[in-house]
Amino acid sequence: MMRDVDVAFITRADGAVLLQLRRADRTLFPLTWECPGGKREDGESAAACVLRELWEELRINPRDVVVRGPVFSREFEDFSCRVNFHEVGLLPSLPHDTLLLKDALAVGWFATAALPHLTLAPGNIAFFRHLGWCS
Repeated sequence: MMRDVDVAFITRADGAVLLQLRRADRTLFPLTWECPGGKREDGESAAACVLRELWEELRINPRDVVVRGPVFSREFEDFSCRVNFHEVGLLPSLPHDTLLLKDALAVGWFATAALPHLTLAPGNIAFFRHLGWCS
């Protein structure tokens, strides 16, 4: 069965992208950088999944974000999942530099020029290639 994974694509006004570093104890893709997100629960909408994951992983309050529909999807047969990237706007009320880590080893804002030099999770590589930010 194909599982949906919904992730948040968040950028700042200067174009930097918010990524989190997966912990070393993760089964899939340990110590890789990725956009925050996770598996959609049964009966959950894509937007609700993104909001829940942002709260669980970074303690970003759902009142501080706007989820705009999916901008890219990619199926990974090897992992029986479809990764859906959703553009997420952070409202001005959210301080961009004070995110709380809960489920990640680190979090950071990265210029697009830095992305090819990071060890990225496969879904993120596909998405950033789609945007022309990675080769």
